[in-house]
Amino acid sequence: MRSEQDVFTKRKLKPLLEAASRESGFSQARLLGPDRKHLVTVWRHAIWYVAHRKLRIPVAPIGAIFNRRDHTSILYGVRRIEGQIEILPNIEMVVARIFAFRNDFERRGFVGTGYPLKQVRESAKGSS
Repeated sequence: MRSEQDVFTKRKLKPLLEAASRESGFSQARLLGPDRKHLVTVWRHAIWYVAHRKLRIPVAPIGAIFNRRDHTSILYGVRRIEGQIEILPNIEMVVARIFAFRNDFERRGFVGTGYPLKQVRESAKGSS
């Protein structure tokens, strides 16, 4: 039985999951599930980052939705994205597309530069 908090969190995460699924080409079930392939985890961590840092959803309910993960796993993923944003602009593009904060990211020069996300995914596949 799901708590009210889980239902509320799932409702708030639904647009993020849909956007991430559309952009990544991975199914929502795969993003929510236990898949540990590098590219899937990068997308999953980006969703967690947006949910926790931008939407201010607590980590415990996020973990409950994502295959009953522990809150420390969510914090690890969030911190991992935070660390990579400063050195990998492609990660920031992923976060920007999921969250759709286009104005802020266009100002920084990471969105709308003609660097398609498909190319980002392909370059990430080659490095894993």
